[in-house]
Amino acid sequence: MDKSDFLNKYLPLFSIHFHDNVFSKDNSIKVIEQKLPFKELLEFYILRTVKNGLPDTRGIEERENDLNSKLITLYEARQNPKKWGLESKGRIIPSLKDIRPIPVAVDPDSGNCLILDSNHLLTNLNCPSDTVIPLALIVGPNLEALGPDFIILSRQ
Repeated sequence: MDKSDFLNKYLPLFSIHFHDNVFSKDNSIKVIEQKLPFKELLEFYILRTVKNGLPDTRGIEERENDLNSKLITLYEARQNPKKWGLESKGRIIPSLKDIRPIPVAVDPDSGNCLILDSNHLLTNLNCPSDTVIPLALIVGPNLEALGPDFIILSRQ
């Protein structure tokens, strides 16, 4: 998938600060399609932060500068979706055959991964752990330039 296809598909869905101009211009950042078993996604981070054991709902600028604000994993979100505002109430969870590739940023230094969209879907998906999930991976150096969520990811 090329970058313009990625932006056309996903940018309208993102609820994060995403510097698409940096993404488009930086030739070292690539989009790679891949499939992984669902159980591997459980260790990926999602767009929810915790501070002192409680959801951190402050503005992104405050969380970005607070070293005690940490992302949570998909596994943690699945343990208590309501705590993280990820309950499925009123949302339609598509069948596995209808799932489009999930956008995920990969920090090359740490190997940490951040799910950029579909947190409600993945938190509430009922499937065997070996179910293969399609992904659209953003990989490359200096992902922190793409926005504050990537800065938080880099310090996990």
